[in-house]
Amino acid sequence: MTRKPHRKGLRLGLAAVGMLTVAAGIYFVGPIVKLVQGMGMLEKHEQVAWDGDSEQNLKAIHQALLLYQDSEDMLPEANGWMDAAILRLKTADLKEGEAEKKLQRPGVDDEAYGYAFNTEASQNHTEDIADPDLPLVFETQEGEWSANGTPEDIGLTGGLAVTISGEVKRLE
Repeated sequence: MTRKPHRKGLRLGLAAVGMLTVAAGIYFVGPIVKLVQGMGMLEKHEQVAWDGDSEQNLKAIHQALLLYQDSEDMLPEANGWMDAAILRLKTADLKEGEAEKKLQRPGVDDEAYGYAFNTEASQNHTEDIADPDLPLVFETQEGEWSANGTPEDIGLTGGLAVTISGEVKRLE
């Protein structure tokens, strides 16, 4: 007569190991989940509409153009600057379609934009531009997408501009 191995002890041992594994997982993973929740990473963020003024728009555009420069090692071509900027604008918390409002000067028609890129900065690196106070993007009456020129030619007198260095100033 052959004897069957005793499996009851083996099952109890495996159950104990399983319970210890679960307890250890809760002990180590619990604080990590709590930390991630505290950082807001598991929360749903409400998306909002953009309600910025011209100064905020210019600062956002400047940041986007610097991000373009970081990846392409130069500022964009003047006739395509808005195409380059819109891809790099911070928009994660905005409702769909709101990013374009950052490229639109408040107070202009819905079909117009009201900002222009200084052609003197086109396809240059900001470090290669001698004057840090050179307007990079400025308010204009021009309404088309990727308007460009010089502030002297198409700038809005008394309008705002963001300089190469990122300072917002009034055009003279």
